[in-house]
Amino acid sequence: MKKVKIAFIGVGNMASAIIGGVAEDGISHSDVILFDRHPVKTAPFKTQGYTVASSAVDAAEQADIIVLATQPQSFPELLSELGTAQLDGKCFVSIAAGIKTETVCSGLGKEVPVIRVMPNAPLRIGKGATAVTRNSSVSEADFRLICRIFSRMGEIIILPEDKMNEIISVTGSSPAYVYLFIKSIIDAAREQGIEADEHQLRNIVCRTVIGSAELMMHSDLTAEQLLDAVQTPGGTTEPAVQTLIKRGMPEIIAEAMKACTDRAYELGK
Repeated sequence: MKKVKIAFIGVGNMASAIIGGVAEDGISHSDVILFDRHPVKTAPFKTQGYTVASSAVDAAEQADIIVLATQPQSFPELLSELGTAQLDGKCFVSIAAGIKTETVCSGLGKEVPVIRVMPNAPLRIGKGATAVTRNSSVSEADFRLICRIFSRMGEIIILPEDKMNEIISVTGSSPAYVYLFIKSIIDAAREQGIEADEHQLRNIVCRTVIGSAELMMHSDLTAEQLLDAVQTPGGTTEPAVQTLIKRGMPEIIAEAMKACTDRAYELGK
């Protein structure tokens, strides 16, 4: 098997989590090349044997696969800089929201293999949900490698590129919806006089969300059927759910998801 070197340009929280997945895949630390404009972010990795590059171009030229892990707003400058590098035979992986594979090629000034990935925050603990797509220049070997790495950190879904902005609202940004939901339950519990320790209260609410999600994942019932199963006629759950529906919870979620998708398209312009 060919030895693969992977570069990360940008070493924030998400990149750090992905680097962990790369290590789990058996790629040695010395074959992972890192560059970040803020050296403090690469310093902890350097002590673990990772290779730290002197520039984005230096990182790219040392690697076979180049992971672009910076903010979308920095892509024009970064791609222009990387366009001066020797890129023959190299594959790019972008984790930036809204950035199309063709945008990467255009910014580099040449047609290159590009894999577009949309991970989410739970990937940091190996419970991620990641959407993946690619352009026609990507080899099967490189695509399998990237899919395998992200599979080590959760579930993956392979999509056509024209749905990669839409999936952000489904998996990429949705952890924030869940956090807001949990916070709302905790705040309402306080309003009702529940005075449990903050850590304990947060844990029981999180455990309820986790347990409910796992029950759905392991059940053959649909979401609607599970809703019906926990709403005993005349019981306590039914008025709670009806209140959420009457106040427009489904519509609010749909509106929020559309706002997310619209912003993804804006970032790609």
